[in-house]
Amino acid sequence: MTAHRVTVLLSATILAIPLIKANDAQVVISDDGCTSCWTLTVSSTERGSVVMPGEDAFVYLTGELAPVEAVAEEGSQFTHWTGTAVDANAVLDPCAPHTSVMMDANYTLVAHFKPQGEPWSTVYFNGFEGHVGAEWSHDAVDATPVGERRFLGRFGNDAVTLTLTGLPAHSRVRLSFDLFAIRSWDGNGEVWGGGPD
Repeated sequence: MTAHRVTVLLSATILAIPLIKANDAQVVISDDGCTSCWTLTVSSTERGSVVMPGEDAFVYLTGELAPVEAVAEEGSQFTHWTGTAVDANAVLDPCAPHTSVMMDANYTLVAHFKPQGEPWSTVYFNGFEGHVGAEWSHDAVDATPVGERRFLGRFGNDAVTLTLTGLPAHSRVRLSFDLFAIRSWDGNGEVWGGGPD
C-alpha cells in the first residue's frame, strides 16, 4: 500500500486544497509545521506611493519573492527604499522603483521620493594641494611628472578608505576622481585577470 502525503497551505487566503476521497486509506493528511508566513508592511513618504502591492501589511510564504513598485507624483522622482527589508539585504535592488523582496522574516519597506531635478550638492572635495585629513586611511601625496598635479598616492596593491561623517540625509552618492597611471599599471588583481598590461 502506498501512502501519499498531502500538504494543505493556509494563510490569509486558502492557497490550495487537494481533492481527497473520504475514507481513502492511501491518503495521509499531515501538517509538517515548516511552512511559515511572513508579513511585509509597505508605506511611502510624500511625493509618491507604492502601487504594487499597495500600502498596507501583506502576507507571504517563506522564500516567496514579493514584487514591489513605487510611482512618483508629477514633478517628483523615486529615490530609494528603506526599512528592515533593506537592512537585512532582502531587497533585490533598493535603488530601483520596481524590485522584489525575498520573504524570510517580517519586514518593513518604505519608498522615498524627492522633487524632480533636485541638484547634486558637493559635500567633500580635496585637491591634495595641502594637508590630507584624517578622513583618508592613506596620507601620502605626490605630483604628476608632467603638469605637477597633486594627488593622493602612490599606491601599489594598497587599499585606501575615505570615511566621511556628518553627511546630510541622502539616498545616493556620486563619487568622481582622477586616476593617474604613472610608469605602469600592474592590473586590477585576480578578479579582472591581471589587468591591462
